[in-house]
Amino acid sequence: MTEPLDRKQRYPLGPLPADLNRDIPLSDNAMTVLRKRYLLRGPDGEPSETPAEMFWRVASVVAAPDAVYGDDAQATARAFYEMLTSFRFMPNSPTFTGAGTPLGQLAACFVLPIKDDMGRDPAGIFSTLRVAALIQQTGGGNGFSFSRLRPKGARVSSSRGVATGPVGFLRVYDKAFGEIAQGGCLLPETLVFTSGGLLRLDEMIDPRQPGWQPHSLEVATDEGWRPSPHGYNNGVKPVLRVQTRQGLTLTGTPDHKVKVMTPAGPAWRPLRELQAGDSLIVQLGQHRGRLRALRKPTLRHGNQIEPNLPPILDEELAFFLGYLAGDGFVAGGETDYRLGVTVAHDSYLMEEMPRLMARLFGVQVHATGKPGDNSTTFFVDNRAVKEFLILNGLTKSSSRSVHVPRLIRTSPPEIVAVYLRGLFEADGTVSHGYPSLITTSARLAEEVATLLIGLGCPIGLRRRPAGKGHWGDAAMYEVRIRSHVGLRAWQQRIGCDPRSRFAVCMAWEPDLDRESSYPLPHAGYWLQPVLEAITLPQVDKRGRGQGRKWRSTEPRLRRQLLRYLRQERALTHSAYQTLAETHPLFAAHAPEVDALWFVEVERVEPAGEALTLDLEVEGNHTYLAYGLVTHNTRRGANMAVLRVDHPDILEFIRCKGEEGDITNFNISVGITDEFMRAVEADEEYDLINPQDGTVWKRLRAREVFDEIVRHAHRNGEPGVLFLDTANRSNPVPHLY
Repeated sequence: MTEPLDRKQRYPLGPLPADLNRDIPLSDNAMTVLRKRYLLRGPDGEPSETPAEMFWRVASVVAAPDAVYGDDAQATARAFYEMLTSFRFMPNSPTFTGAGTPLGQLAACFVLPIKDDMGRDPAGIFSTLRVAALIQQTGGGNGFSFSRLRPKGARVSSSRGVATGPVGFLRVYDKAFGEIAQGGCLLPETLVFTSGGLLRLDEMIDPRQPGWQPHSLEVATDEGWRPSPHGYNNGVKPVLRVQTRQGLTLTGTPDHKVKVMTPAGPAWRPLRELQAGDSLIVQLGQHRGRLRALRKPTLRHGNQIEPNLPPILDEELAFFLGYLAGDGFVAGGETDYRLGVTVAHDSYLMEEMPRLMARLFGVQVHATGKPGDNSTTFFVDNRAVKEFLILNGLTKSSSRSVHVPRLIRTSPPEIVAVYLRGLFEADGTVSHGYPSLITTSARLAEEVATLLIGLGCPIGLRRRPAGKGHWGDAAMYEVRIRSHVGLRAWQQRIGCDPRSRFAVCMAWEPDLDRESSYPLPHAGYWLQPVLEAITLPQVDKRGRGQGRKWRSTEPRLRRQLLRYLRQERALTHSAYQTLAETHPLFAAHAPEVDALWFVEVERVEPAGEALTLDLEVEGNHTYLAYGLVTHNTRRGANMAVLRVDHPDILEFIRCKGEEGDITNFNISVGITDEFMRAVEADEEYDLINPQDGTVWKRLRAREVFDEIVRHAHRNGEPGVLFLDTANRSNPVPHLY
């Protein structure tokens, strides 16, 4: 959602003239794109302008400077509007998204000059870097020609030193842009909802490779799914840990932004500015995934019996794996091939579990138990079955280190749901009609909590210190379904067998009048639009009013709303739902809650230094970390160009030869006609010192050309750019 814009800023030449207010012939696809990306939004997150108003906004902002020079800005705006709405001309996307906004940036890319001066000249090296940094900070891209800089090793008379050369300053620019581009990063283990399932950041970004890394993903945001073309390795940085009262934790650099709820609506706030009591926004129900094929082990000897192993990770295997994680084992010894699960005698699984294991693996299932114990362990003893689990990352180590297998996290919601059903059957309990899970594994608790959020369940995650209220020397972690919203989602998406002890949860009806576990922060944001819609001016028979006894079209509803606004009652999701169901005007005017859930900041504390990673996301620059709405790293594209006849051309061609050397630039060689003629004739050509035009040295053209080809074949760079060399005083005249 965007902040409200001043009408004068949005439309500097006034509102859309009536004679221009007409339907624009747009396809359904075009309208969808406009609504999602280009129409400006109001405080409620909904589009606040029509397509015709959008085109007029762009036309009036572009034409407004004409008035400064005494020209007819209205006429210019009308002419430009006609060109836009007849689709004879279309500017780039930033013109549509930036016109009439506080940023006001109308271009995506900028070409900046670099003169051989450290900063006294407005186009000097560090003067240009400052301007470029401001552009980069807004997500814009920059193009530079480094061709005017004197070659490496050249004498600098003013300082009696030697020149760094273009590549040295290219590295300075690259480092600066790396710091600007980071935009805040999170820990490698941070869980993110992607089109390929729930993934850790270090499963999308190589922790060993610094800088930008290309990939092709879609990630969930609070405004739908968006492409993520790159990941970013930000290196080791100081980090802050944000702990919420609901148990969710987010750790990242101090400038990483999260979306918080304010009296004016959702807003971005960096971690360093968060305060206890702030409400962070969580988007529920965003898990995606796909069915996963499974690998089968190679038989070790000819007479080994091949078990009947499942080819895909289906619901039956998912249930078994969930139960295995909670109350099962996989033998650790190299020659011990047992794996199994323990089932309580009063569980319906006493009959069902051995049948399930026989169907899954096609081998004999054994049973064992201790005298006087109220449980039985069912196990199989088969080398191929154990190797099958290990090969697919589906095994289990100790109870304290158990985690959700990656293949489960990246499976479809229905597979995830059945895995959780099995896990709850093994290690879960029922508390006041709500399901909860107890485990000694912090990682398992965090992953289960996030998967439940992905399935639409608000949760509570609590740590119980070792030895307090339970046996054993390990801390315990409880994940509990919260609120009627969470219970409904659990009933509809996870559920249980009718014979299960969790069947009571399927029939449980919470008391919505007393529920307080799903508050909606800042009641005025949700209720004020309704109050304004149903309130009438106070007037008496003579048309006078004193503002004391406001009249309303819905007096009873108004009284209810005022109780919440005066904080006599807490506005909860169930109260909002009841108001929407009983009052159509409330449903029509209240901002939609949809799948938003709110968690309260308990504390923010330093967490030392750690490797930090992040994603670049197109469109709204947002992704969901543990379901929390967070801001992404924004990468402005940068292009560095050096003329082929610059003395440092070979160093420039090779500067990205080693992975991680230059990470925030693409590079291109500026090719001249003279060079290409020398390549054709297999001759040497002159390398020119740009400071005085003297010949620095000569190189064989084909060797330089071959070097360009070798490096371009190996890593895609450098590219080539053909120059107009009619005027040497401006080495790359078409760039700036």
